[in-house]
Amino acid sequence: MSMHKTKKQVFFIRTIMVTLLCSICLGYGFSGADELDDQISDNKKEILIIESRIAENKRKIEELKQQQQTINNQIALLDAEREQTEMELNAAQMQLNQVELDITGINDQITKTQQDLDLQVEVFKEHVNNTYIMSQMSFFDVLVESPTMADFVRRLEYQEIMDEQNSVILEDLQTIKQNLEEQKIALEEKKSQIETLKQEIEVKQQELNEKIEGKQVLLAQTQGQQANYQKLIDENLKARNQLESEIQSIEAEIRRRIEEERQRKIQN
Repeated sequence: MSMHKTKKQVFFIRTIMVTLLCSICLGYGFSGADELDDQISDNKKEILIIESRIAENKRKIEELKQQQQTINNQIALLDAEREQTEMELNAAQMQLNQVELDITGINDQITKTQQDLDLQVEVFKEHVNNTYIMSQMSFFDVLVESPTMADFVRRLEYQEIMDEQNSVILEDLQTIKQNLEEQKIALEEKKSQIETLKQEIEVKQQELNEKIEGKQVLLAQTQGQQANYQKLIDENLKARNQLESEIQSIEAEIRRRIEEERQRKIQN
């Protein structure tokens, strides 16, 4: 601001000096004084117009700088939000990976349990078959095949115990398999929920990317406008300097003519 005032003061002082020179020219009465005075006056008017353009362009640049700062702040906030969604997305992916591992483990347990169940069913079938064979034998045949009465009794007791154990084992295996199937269903539901959450985060992330891209385009436009206004300022400064140089040349010409006229009068 002080520099701008200083330029105005210099311009005002030079205006006074030029006016005095023109008055002296008129006093000496050499030809062309009015024309030089008009040329200086026109240049001064053009300089004032240029100064006004420069000031206006500087004001627009300041407005654009404020817009640029606002856009940069908005981009910074969007970047922070995008980083947060990236962390949420990574967390969701980790959960999804863990659930998939759990499902794989459950599937392996279900497969193993089914194998054990199939094996136990075969054992149970074989035992049932033996029981059926024994049931078809007469009491006398069973008794004959048993070395002693005690052995006969033990065989009957063993058969009953094996029947009970096989039933318990089959029930336990069925319960285990059912529990595993329920766990698998729960994990599949959890997997579906996580996949849905992941999709929502990805959509949000895409929206943020689009917003940031839009802000970056707007930022580039703002910077481009600033460059254009600065170019106009530079052109106006160049034109102003040219006009001031012309004024200086005219002033020098006036002083030269004044000196010539003064010397001529001295000689006369």
